[in-house]
This record gives sequence, C-alpha cells and structure tokens, in this order.
Amino acid sequence: MKRTTFKTIFYLKRQKENAKGEVPIYMRVTVKGDRAEVCIQRYTLADNWNQKTGRTKARGTQATLLNEYLQQCENRVYEVQKELEHICRDVTAAAIKARYNGADPDKRFLLKEFDTFITKKAELVGKEITQATIQKYRMCFSHLKDYLKREHQGKDIAMSSLTFEVIDGFDHYLRTEKNQQQNTAVKCMGTLKGFIRYAENNEWINRNPFGKYRGKLKPVDRGFLTMEELNAIKDHSFEVDRLQQVADAFLFCSFTGLAYSDVKELTPAHLVRANDGSWMITKKRKKTHRQLSIPLLATAVQLVEKYRKNPCRKMNRVFPVLSNQKMNAYLKEVGDLCGITKEISSHLARHTFATTIALANNMPIEVLSPILGHSTIPMTQHYARMNTARMKAEMEKLDKVLNGGKTADAERLKSLTTVFDLN
Repeated sequence: MKRTTFKTIFYLKRQKENAKGEVPIYMRVTVKGDRAEVCIQRYTLADNWNQKTGRTKARGTQATLLNEYLQQCENRVYEVQKELEHICRDVTAAAIKARYNGADPDKRFLLKEFDTFITKKAELVGKEITQATIQKYRMCFSHLKDYLKREHQGKDIAMSSLTFEVIDGFDHYLRTEKNQQQNTAVKCMGTLKGFIRYAENNEWINRNPFGKYRGKLKPVDRGFLTMEELNAIKDHSFEVDRLQQVADAFLFCSFTGLAYSDVKELTPAHLVRANDGSWMITKKRKKTHRQLSIPLLATAVQLVEKYRKNPCRKMNRVFPVLSNQKMNAYLKEVGDLCGITKEISSHLARHTFATTIALANNMPIEVLSPILGHSTIPMTQHYARMNTARMKAEMEKLDKVLNGGKTADAERLKSLTTVFDLN
C-alpha cells in the first residue's frame, strides 16, 4: 500500500487564554488538504512560543518536559498512521484524530467480540460443533462478564488492553470467587484461549496474553464397574420403570462403548445387519463426528430386542433415554438397589466397556480405539484401566516363561501365609 503523506504542526489558540495568561496548545493534522485539530491538554505563555518550530523557546525543566511531550504526540501520530495502513483503513485526518484519542470506531472490545464470536459459532451447531460446546462458551462468557464487573467496574475492556495480568486475574477469580476446581478452571480458561487465538489470527491484538499461562489438567481416575457389579445391575429386577430403563441404557453403553449422547440419539437406522447375520451400529459420534462401526455383543442385542415394541420406537429411537442430569440422578438409585458403593454416572459406562469388557478380555487397544471413536491410542489409554485379575494372569504367564514352564515355585508361594515362611 502506498504511504499516505501528511503534516503535523503545533499552534496556540490565543483566544482561549486562561486566568494565568497561558494559552492552550493544539496539534493540527493535515492529510490531503483535510484538517483535524487535537487538543493535547497542555498550556504555555504566548511569549514563550516559537511558531516556526512549534515548540516553546523557554528554558528550564518544565520547558524541556513540554517539548518532549510535544515530540511524543507527534511520534504517536506517525504510529497511528502505520496502524491504519496495517489494517487497510483509509488514512484521513478524522481517522487519525479518532484513533489518537482512543475513539476509533473500529476499536474492538473483549466482551463484545467474544459474544459475536459465540453467536457465529452457534450457527455451526449440528455441522461442526455441538450445542454442549456453545454452552461452554456461554458459561465462560458469563464468568468473564462477572469478573470484569468486579475488577473493572463493569466496563468492557479493549482487546488492545488485554494483558497477562487480566488472564491471570480471571484464572484466580474462577478458583476463588467461583470456587472452581483445577480442571474446571483450566477448561474454562481453555475456552477463552480459543477465542483469544481467533482474535490473534484476525490481528485484533499484537501479542497473545496467554503466552505465559500454564494451566494443566489434573489426571482424574473415573473408575469402572467390575463384571460382578455389571451382573448385579443386569440381574436385578427394578419395580419402577424409569429405573429399569436407566439401568438398561447404562448396560447398553457398558457393552458397546457408546457415549450418553450417542445412545440418546440412536435410531433403528443405525442398526445394520452384516453379511454373516450379526448386528452392528454404524453412525457418527455426536461429539467428534468420527464414523463408528461397532459389532454388537449378545447382551447389547438382547437389550435392543427388549425395547423393540416400546413407545420410543414411534419417536424413531432405540431406547427411551432421559436427560443426562436425570439419568445420573437415577443411576445413584440403581447403584444403591444393586449394592454398588461406587458413584455411577452415564460416562462411567464408557470406561467400564474399555476396561472390564474389552481389555480384561484381551481385546487389543488398537482395536478398542476405533470402537470408542478415538483418533489416537493415547486418547484410548485415558479410558482403559488394567485390572488386577488381568495383571495377575499376565504375571503368571511371565512366570512360566521365566521358569521354563514350571509353576512349582508359584504354587509354593501361594501356600505361604507370611513373608517369614520364606526362611
């Protein structure tokens, strides 16, 4: 882009003399014949002014400071010119004055732009993202608005004023005022970080304020149910229909690896019969849109058949699945009735499938990964747990290999009651 030439001069408005006999200094910016005047909030005696240089000719510390300030004002005008050219704005006298005074109509503010960003994202629900993602953005926006109300007198702040201090302050606010735990706070900060990256790509900010932020998720062991606990649910006859339906939906997830959102929207069209007569689920995961192809185990097929004549089929659903909140509440009742002391949730079923159903029965993790809809093995390892029985069996195999197939030593060790018997 061709550089715009302009002229900047300082002059006095002698008709506005104050009680001390001083007159205000103004800065005039001229671009292609158009002028704009800027009051720089400085005064001087008219007799001390050098009209040719546009500076005071007085001597002393105050005069030196005044001339330095005038130079800073002129330098700032040149910076504004470069900024306008960088964002492909027309460089006019009015545009320079507006940006110089901080009244630039194109100036962007954090909450306003974040809200617009969320609105645009919401248009992609069902195409690229889920409604749950939008809810996370809205929750983050709400917390950020509350934080600015508390720390910045409720005023929105300019994107250019967004610093690490603001980011760090918001993180502290989430952990203290909102009483969020480590992972909850880090995930909320991650949501905001996604928007800030978007702002950086659009060159609304010169530097990403998240550069020094170090938020790490704390590993969480969500646990899993054992085969005995699954059978306790499977064999229990619930007198209340809603509990039976919730238990069956949980069991289906436990024997297929489906997430709650996927079993909730499961339709008969997703059930496909293979050439050998077996049944499979073929659908895209709601969360990641990755294609799933899951062969159904006998227990899963029986559960599907159980609800073949249920009214939910008229609504084109395989199971009558309640909201996730209600399902988790009822699962607590299911656990109590079945004598299970672990805290049961809909997501626990997915971990149970990975650990108890798949890995405990020697399913290779590279086979388990696509069944769960994961793109990488490390993602699957987050779900998979090696249970004690599996480790014991593998160690016994290793013991046989190391001892040439002999198991006498192992049998002797089993009979020992204390470590002192080794002597």
